Amino acid sequence: MSRGYFSADSIFGKADKTEAVLDKIYIHGVERTKSDALEKECSKLLESSNLDELIKNAGICARHLEEVGLLKECTPFINVSPDNPKGYVLHLKSEEHSILNLGAKTDMEFNGQLDASLSCETSNFNGRGESLKASFTKNLKGGHSYGLDFDKPLLGWQRYENLGITIKNPLYHLDWNCADLSELLGSCYYTKRRFLNKNIDFNFQLNSSWRKLLPNDDTPFPIRDQSGHTMKFSAETGISIDNRDRPLLASKGTLFRYSIEVANLIGDVAFARQQLDLQASTPLFFGTILSASLRGIYVHSLANKKLHLLDSAYLGGPYDIRGFQRRSIGTRADNACLGGGTALVGALHIYRPIFFKNSLFLHSFLTCGSVARAQSKAKFRELLDVPRISTGFGISYIFNNIFKLEVNYVLPIRYVPGDACRMAKKSILKFVTGNSNKLREVRQIISTNPYYDVEAINLDLPEFQGTPEEIAEKKCRIAIEQVDGPVIVEDTSLCFNAMGGLPGPYIKWFLKELKPEGLFKMLHGFEDKSAYSLCIFAYCEGKGCPVKLFKGKNNGKIVFPRGSTNFGWDPIFEPEGYNQTYAEIDSEIKNKISHRSCALKSLCEYLNNKIINNS
Repeated sequence: MSRGYFSADSIFGKADKTEAVLDKIYIHGVERTKSDALEKECSKLLESSNLDELIKNAGICARHLEEVGLLKECTPFINVSPDNPKGYVLHLKSEEHSILNLGAKTDMEFNGQLDASLSCETSNFNGRGESLKASFTKNLKGGHSYGLDFDKPLLGWQRYENLGITIKNPLYHLDWNCADLSELLGSCYYTKRRFLNKNIDFNFQLNSSWRKLLPNDDTPFPIRDQSGHTMKFSAETGISIDNRDRPLLASKGTLFRYSIEVANLIGDVAFARQQLDLQASTPLFFGTILSASLRGIYVHSLANKKLHLLDSAYLGGPYDIRGFQRRSIGTRADNACLGGGTALVGALHIYRPIFFKNSLFLHSFLTCGSVARAQSKAKFRELLDVPRISTGFGISYIFNNIFKLEVNYVLPIRYVPGDACRMAKKSILKFVTGNSNKLREVRQIISTNPYYDVEAINLDLPEFQGTPEEIAEKKCRIAIEQVDGPVIVEDTSLCFNAMGGLPGPYIKWFLKELKPEGLFKMLHGFEDKSAYSLCIFAYCEGKGCPVKLFKGKNNGKIVFPRGSTNFGWDPIFEPEGYNQTYAEIDSEIKNKISHRSCALKSLCEYLNNKIINNS
């Protein structure tokens, strides 16, 4: 190996008429790698009939030995055979993988969190390309993941097939669901690259996952309702055809990728999920690149089971619709997103190289997408009804085709009020009240609503007599004549069952004269201490518009005053199922169970649906 060698380029393409017989193959620097594995990889070399073919096959063999993980580096050298005038000898100068490799890196996971990971990997530990990797990942929000991966290549000439097993135990914080996810995941897979000797990749895998959705303090009920354990067992397969000149920022070529996952036979969830990705790039004038992409996701439940939010389709974030928080587009509940059943997103990018060719680019883009509900009967129409659109520009940097770094200014130009984007301002509800305690409570209740905020308007409204509904409606009609824009008015009643509903809507005047102690004494001669609190919100959108009423009711009983006396009759009303009065109960709990909370939630549901339908 000490003699000098010429580059194969000096004769390759000129020696197809030169007969060649490969006499021997010497593989230098090999200790752990098994001979049977090397024979499978190199046997095709012996079939080379001319020198050009031998040069080509030697390069293919060396590269494949590296790609399947048998060798870390492999360089072919061809020499004439001393024993045969037409014979040649091939020397493969090689370096094996280290027995143990330690690594550290940072990465951006699917949930948008920046992770730091430590890994320990042993490659080709059994001499046939097998690898075993253990890893630990920690992110800035407290999530973590343990992982163990085993991979085995199926050896042979130009054979790009692998079998493997993956086991993970992650804990993620799902910002879009206002919840945490703990998961024990096991997966067995088979992959085949360059299928049919083309740029076609195929994969098949079986997944088994024990998932636990953990609600937080601010998790809304629709997500809390799906919390707890679920078992998923699914089969997944996919195919991709990649003709791009490079994967990160292609200047030309197309990509087609289709995958389907079915979960049905075993476990708590049953669904079918299909995803299609299309991408095309073409060069324009002065090195400018035009790139377009399209993604479609369709998920539907099977076996009459409800689609779980962990399996739903989501959009939003830097990988699809920029300018919106990650996975925030879809059916919303307060500050959380439930996803949907169908998602469609398209993007158009223009890149203009500056300074360093194929490295630094000016970048402009337009993205558009929408999510339809899983239960929708008119999915395509719903996708067209509320598309989200964003545009922007910035700078993109490609480093050795390893990673891409972007700095962009993003402007959402179409969105729904309440969307998780910086341009989506909340609508203002003008609440007619002069009671600071009542205003604070209403703001606390509505604080998690993505669409609305509350502004107090102090009007001197006349006092009416009648039923609670009649009083609330009359007050709202008077208020709308004095206020520009949508207005809400509230009327509250405290009703003693023993007195046929009194004091009812006149509780304000009873309280002013009798105080909480006097209200309690009103039932001194009655065994029945039961009562209910009633709240009615009246809403009117503008002058000449109808008044809508929304009721909230809470059953309980009247007790001797306990707790703070800062908020009306709260000290004497003990709600059903609790041994504390409104005045004693923590404000967060009260705001979830109170009559005012129930009425306000009904009002917000009506307004939320109105905004979505109008959009």
